Amino acid sequence: MTLTDILGSTLSFVWDIIATVCGFLYDILSKIPISETPWINFIISLLIILFILGIIGYLVDQAKEKEREAEWAVYRAEREAREAKEKAELEAEEKAKQDAENTCPKCHAMYQFVLESKKEIDRYQINKEVWERKANGKDVSRYVKCTKVVEEFTYVCDNCHDYRFTKEETRELE
Repeated sequence: MTLTDILGSTLSFVWDIIATVCGFLYDILSKIPISETPWINFIISLLIILFILGIIGYLVDQAKEKEREAEWAVYRAEREAREAKEKAELEAEEKAKQDAENTCPKCHAMYQFVLESKKEIDRYQINKEVWERKANGKDVSRYVKCTKVVEEFTYVCDNCHDYRFTKEETRELE
């Protein structure tokens, strides 16, 4: 069902209501003995015409609003499709990058690296800011000493045992 079909059936329905209301008003007003004054008949006819124009204007606004909603739905669908495509491309790039990082350059085996050794390079203490909530509801900060450790991990290819690489990681001791 298209927008013009909906608009046509709605206008037909509203036109029937308007004709019924106008006929009802005419029946009521024809019983009142004011027909001697033609300007009152003119005012009543003018009010009926304004009422009809108001309803037609309302229906036109509703049709335009439905058209705008349809345009926004198309725009949202296009935007979501574009964002999904960009996300898929980004994930593909990330996977290719991860595969390249986890591929042995000697034997080209993927995800075959195992930990060969781990050694501590450095250990040091720092002051870390910690926020606490007191019983009265105020947030207070204080500094606590904590230890950080720099470790070096050596990995070897489990397939060819020829390629080695190291990574340094810094972590905080509990």
